[in-house]
Amino acid sequence: MYTLVPIGDNGCEGDPFTVTVTVNPISEIYSIANQTICSQSAFQDVLITSPTQPTASITYTWEVTSAGPNLSGYTVSSGPIAITSPILGETIFNASNTAEDLIYTLIPYYDNCEGTAQTFTITVEPTPELPDLNTSICSEETFDVLPENGLPTLGTIVPVNTTYTWTVLPNPNVTGQSDEIQSQNNISQTLINLTNVAQDVVYIVTPTSADGCEGATFELTVTVDARPIIEDKIASACSGDTFLVEPIDNSPLEIVPSNTLYTWVILPGADLIDLTGYSDQTTGVSSISQTLINLTDESKTIVYEVTPISGTCEGLPFEIEVTVSPRPFVDDIIVTPICSEDTFTVIPETAVPSPNNIVPIGTTFTWTVVDNPNVIGDTDEVNPQSQISQTLTNTSSTTQTVVYTVVPSSSGCDGLAFTITVDVKPRPFS
Repeated sequence: MYTLVPIGDNGCEGDPFTVTVTVNPISEIYSIANQTICSQSAFQDVLITSPTQPTASITYTWEVTSAGPNLSGYTVSSGPIAITSPILGETIFNASNTAEDLIYTLIPYYDNCEGTAQTFTITVEPTPELPDLNTSICSEETFDVLPENGLPTLGTIVPVNTTYTWTVLPNPNVTGQSDEIQSQNNISQTLINLTNVAQDVVYIVTPTSADGCEGATFELTVTVDARPIIEDKIASACSGDTFLVEPIDNSPLEIVPSNTLYTWVILPGADLIDLTGYSDQTTGVSSISQTLINLTDESKTIVYEVTPISGTCEGLPFEIEVTVSPRPFVDDIIVTPICSEDTFTVIPETAVPSPNNIVPIGTTFTWTVVDNPNVIGDTDEVNPQSQISQTLTNTSSTTQTVVYTVVPSSSGCDGLAFTITVDVKPRPFS
């Protein structure tokens, strides 16, 4: 309290009076601990305490004086507020993949007298945010998904060193999928499709940042395309015929997707010199087929190494062994004339008398005959015979001709028909 005596310009002293000055204390607040939170979570309520007494006279204001550019969800300022009221925790969102700070500045007041400012920081760690993802592989391959920040959408958040755990929705047509409870740097497994159509495997993935911020689960759908699996085959054909191999699906033993195509190469072999019509196939075709000619009178073998491919999924090569049976070929034959009542016999041989003749061992013959009314004994033969032979009787006085049309056959391979012409001379009779 001050006592003041007023004095006028004329030196006259007035009555004294008093002036009371109230000096408020400088308001202070105790240091506030910084906090670190994960994006999409709320920071703890901030309690304000002060050594200045009485605290009932203290209020404060606060404002966010600095905020990372990717932060949202916070209130910019508030006050004046009674010191007994905390700053309520708010849910803060960090739209980046790195930590950003939110700095609060508080100013206390004692009866409107501004005190010492205080600051504290909320560090907002990023929380992984990933959309559902899709990838595809061929059966027996390993998919490897390593999510990237900002892909496939700008809203994708993948902090550095994010790890993943997952569960898998069962698919009985696929093997190799399993849950993973140990944190992994990427999502990866080797999957085998047991069918001939594409199969989906769905992973429910939980991402977690290196700072322990667990993101919402997302789905990873892995499409496992079928890969052809075909066993070695055996085929056969007669010389001049077209062999055809069209693998059929028998999953899971043999897997043949409907769009499977084939290429092949011919493997070296001693029999190739005696075969024609074969060639490599470099453009995919829907079946394995070629027309092969055997130039000899013995069966010959050729081996195809075939590579199946379905879409982009190439299967392991398999072999097709094709046995090409010889097809008999005999030039037309004119038999040395015989006498009436004699028997002619023709046993064709390879390269005899014509170098074109092909007569495999075991070749049989059937035939029809153009009936000659002056000859007895010329009859058709429907039962396979090892030779062409008949006894012919000429009932006239002039030489008669009999023409046989003969079909040769070897191991089920019928050759082209050829003719045998027999002149039957009359035998004198009295």
